[in-house]
Amino acid sequence: MRTPIWFLFLCLVLGACSNSMDKDTEGETTLSITMPGGSAARVVGDPALMAYELTLSGPNGESITESAGPGETIEAKVAPGLWDIVLRSYDPATGIDEARGSILGYNVRTGQTNSPTIQMRFVTMDPIALYLQAAVGGTQASPVSLHMDLELDSAAWTALLGAIDSSGQFVDLDLSVCTMPGAEFDPDKSISTGKDRIVSMVLPDAALSIDLDPFPPSTFNHFSILEAIKGRNVDDIGSFAFYQCTSLVSVDFPLATRIGMSAFSSCSSLVNIDFPLVTIIGLSAFMECTSLVSVSFPKLTIMEDESFTGCTSLEEVFIPSIQTIGSNNHYRKPFLNNSALSRITLGEMPPGLSFYRPGEEALSTFRGTTPGNFTIVRPAASADAYNAWIIANAAQFNDGGLNIQFEDSD
Repeated sequence: MRTPIWFLFLCLVLGACSNSMDKDTEGETTLSITMPGGSAARVVGDPALMAYELTLSGPNGESITESAGPGETIEAKVAPGLWDIVLRSYDPATGIDEARGSILGYNVRTGQTNSPTIQMRFVTMDPIALYLQAAVGGTQASPVSLHMDLELDSAAWTALLGAIDSSGQFVDLDLSVCTMPGAEFDPDKSISTGKDRIVSMVLPDAALSIDLDPFPPSTFNHFSILEAIKGRNVDDIGSFAFYQCTSLVSVDFPLATRIGMSAFSSCSSLVNIDFPLVTIIGLSAFMECTSLVSVSFPKLTIMEDESFTGCTSLEEVFIPSIQTIGSNNHYRKPFLNNSALSRITLGEMPPGLSFYRPGEEALSTFRGTTPGNFTIVRPAASADAYNAWIIANAAQFNDGGLNIQFEDSD
């Protein structure tokens, strides 16, 4: 049976159209972004009081701007490559921004889902109370995420704490992109309002130090349930900074070089700590941290008296750059009454060990460490120096009650 010529002609036409349509969309993919909604909207159930504007900037100079309401999704056909995504929420009546979020250099790829989630940060105080009141969760076990992007002066900080307090919600507070009048973060220890609702906290990246006032009470006084603290650029942690913050479990200060007197003393929930750049630990810095199991200070050179005194769970200490342990002051030695301590990593040269007065063994560095096996990790090339060091400082090691073993670190 012969195929009619008209049918062949129709197939050619349809094929051409199909090829043309394929070329129009060739190389494009869908970028899908859903606007925050529900608890993230300023007033739940009333989209008229909040609007979103999405701006997409493409790798070839493309620019797309779309608007939507809370919970709505914007889908855009875009070319693969790196796109800058900027989302702002605003009050349609005034046009004033309430929150902003962005992802710079989002890699759009074909053959995969391109649905990034944008973290919105409040740029004004006005909507915060309503946002928190409407948020899902808000318990200590499931706190509300609260991200800020504003000038964090004294007035703004007080207003923020007031909004948190009045909401009755527990929050994870992120201040990382907030600006500050100076470089020293001071949460004003005299204010208690709202601090007992903050479960975790990220300090402003602009903060280079934490309140350097050398006197108690704690800088973070009244942060009674604070479990985690992070400061990306903090160099100096002041005296009494987190003194008696008994709920504190996680500390993250990757650039800190100094820890002041009693900075973490009596933080009884700390278990493991790692300060990669700290060189000096002040008097009583971690005293009575009774849950502390292991500590790591790769760059530490000076450890003052009572640094870890009374850390009864401390098992392992990593201080391979240490030069001086103890400071000959009228205080007990850094590892006094650490009954679980069994392993310490030291450096090429044995560190100096200090007494308050020569012959006063009751203040010896390791007195109170349970007699038994005690491992000192040091370089193999330093074996002779360490053997002589142990003999010269026998009283420091519990009057010889420790069975000291050496282990090579290289």
